[in-house]
Amino acid sequence: MLQGAIIGLVVGLVMVVVRAVQQKKGGGKVLAALREGGPNARAALDSYVAPAGGKVPMRRLLELMERTSWLAIIGDYDAIESEAAAMDGNLSVVCQLRAHAAAALLAHRTEPRDLEALRAAAHRMETEGGAMMGLVKGQLRDLATVAGGLQQLPIDMTLLGKVHGRARQSGKGAKIVLLRFLARCAEAANIDPTEFRREAEIALSELQR
Repeated sequence: MLQGAIIGLVVGLVMVVVRAVQQKKGGGKVLAALREGGPNARAALDSYVAPAGGKVPMRRLLELMERTSWLAIIGDYDAIESEAAAMDGNLSVVCQLRAHAAAALLAHRTEPRDLEALRAAAHRMETEGGAMMGLVKGQLRDLATVAGGLQQLPIDMTLLGKVHGRARQSGKGAKIVLLRFLARCAEAANIDPTEFRREAEIALSELQR
């Protein structure tokens, strides 16, 4: 049993490393294409992470979060909205992807419908998710609460720290947009956004090396 646990741990670590390498390579290609201008960035992204088709399996959750993040970074906001609306499948997957899409949009613009989309995803997860979905419910609830800063609502610093910690552990593109999201929410709530912006810039620059 111990040997099996050790093997499982090793396999898990290898998968994490492989995913990180893929994300850095894919994100780097998108950024290189973005610097060239034209439609190249979107083509590079589609080559890196294809759009979702039909029901989204759980195994595609993280890569589709990366796709949404890069759509936001290259400024293709219409695609984010349309792809998020078309998401289908497992409740947890759909709600997480829609919440992340809304957060990615709010990281770059201020549209009431984006805030409503984030709150709707969190509310749906809260009301329709089962007892075993407590972690996901909490994560989406935290995002929606922090987003209230954009309406000048106060943000609890402990909660801000929780979301910040999760952003740091996210994929390459997701990390950038979540840090930008935190920066905009904090600034609107009269909290110094400097650290979030600095970390986002560092994360972006690391993909350009």
